Formats: sequence, C-alpha cells, structure tokens
Amino acid sequence: ADASTIPISLRETAGAADAASRTWRTRYQIDAGEAAQSLPLGSVVRVNLGGDTMADTLTIPIAALDERGDGAQIWRIVGGRAQPLAVSVESLDMESARVRAELEDGSRIISLGTHLLKPGMEVRELAQ
Repeated sequence: ADASTIPISLRETAGAADAASRTWRTRYQIDAGEAAQSLPLGSVVRVNLGGDTMADTLTIPIAALDERGDGAQIWRIVGGRAQPLAVSVESLDMESARVRAELEDGSRIISLGTHLLKPGMEVRELAQ
C-alpha cells in the first residue's frame, strides 16, 4: 500500500452523538490537488489525525452539554445571565465531554438544567 500523505478537510459533523456508541459521525473531503486526482473513485483510505488533538480542549460535565438547535453548545454565565456558546465536541464518556470552545479563563458554565435555558435568561450561581 502507498503511504503517501494527502491533506483532508472536515466537511460535516453530525448534529448529535449516536446514542448507543456516544460517537459523532463526520465526513471529510480530500483537498484538491495532484495527489487527490491520483485516487480512483471508490478508493479506501486510512486517515491518521496527527498531532496532539486534545491539547486545547476543555473537559466539562456531560450535563453541561446542550444539543438543542443547530449543534452542540454550552451555557456560560455573563453578568448573571445565561449565554450560549457553540462548542465542537471532541469526545464523550459517561460523565464528561471534551470540547473545543472560545472560553476565557475563569468563565463559569452552567451544568444543571441546560435544557431549560434561553439566551439572556437570569441565572443564579450556587455557592460551592
């Protein structure tokens, strides 16, 4: 087998995780170029996602993940109000999710009742 490297791009991610496997279906496309043209239609390829793909992720409680709407999101507290923040889910287990999000250090996220929240809804942080 030829071990050449051909760049690919993420084209689509499923809107919700598969309930049984807790995995996300994704589709990639082979970037245009001479190497891409050399692959016959129907080729089977192996993809290696190199690098430390979890280096810039956050681990959050699974209950903090809200999958209503167009994609996964978490809710953060901004000025005593709930604000949604889109996230990219990298992995899931029974208790937590690893996500990529543009979240500032020290931000507070909501992990209970996220299915009831609406943007701008007033929230109260519980003492720890």
